[in-house]
Amino acid sequence: MSLHDVMSSLPDQLLPLPFHVRLRYYWSTEQRVVFGVLFAILQGCFLCVAFFVQPTGGMPEWAFLLSIEAILSFILGCLLLTFIIMLRSRLMVTEANIMFWELGRRDIVRWSEVKLFAILKNGNFEVASATGRVELRIIDKPKHALQRPDIPFEEYQRKMDGLLLLIAARTGLPLMDLRDVEER
Repeated sequence: MSLHDVMSSLPDQLLPLPFHVRLRYYWSTEQRVVFGVLFAILQGCFLCVAFFVQPTGGMPEWAFLLSIEAILSFILGCLLLTFIIMLRSRLMVTEANIMFWELGRRDIVRWSEVKLFAILKNGNFEVASATGRVELRIIDKPKHALQRPDIPFEEYQRKMDGLLLLIAARTGLPLMDLRDVEER
C-alpha cells in the first residue's frame, strides 16, 4: 500500500461522506439587549412623528397611533427575519464535489477540477477550480461568532479538521498560505 493510498483512505475514516454542516445565526445576550434598545428607540421616534401627524378621515387618534406602530413593528420584524435567514449557511461535501450555500448563493467545486487549496488573509480556507470557488469559514471561537454550527462544537471542530485532511487527500494539493501575499 502506497503513502497516497493511506492518505486517501484516512480522511474517509475521519469524515464519512456525504457530510454537511449548517451554521445558524446566534444571538448573544449583548446583541439581544442592543437590538431591544434600538427597537425601542425606533418605536419611540416613529411614535413621536405619528403623534404630530394628524389623522384624517375621522379616525380616532389612538387608532391611528396603534396602526402606525403595528405597521412599523411588522416592517422591522420582516427586516430582522430576513437578516437572520440570510446569515444561515450550509456546507455539503459529497463524493463528487464540495458545495457551500450562503446569502442565497450556491458555490460548487468538483473534486476532479480543484486547482487551489489555500488559507487566506482572513483565516478562511479556499478550494478553487477554474470555474468556481468555495470559501470555508471555520469557526474557532464559538463564543464570539455570529454563526454557530447546529452540532456540538467539539464534533464540529473534529469534522472541520477531517474536512481539511479530506481536501488535501482528495486533491493531492498542498495547503498554500496566502496570508502574507499582497493584493494587486
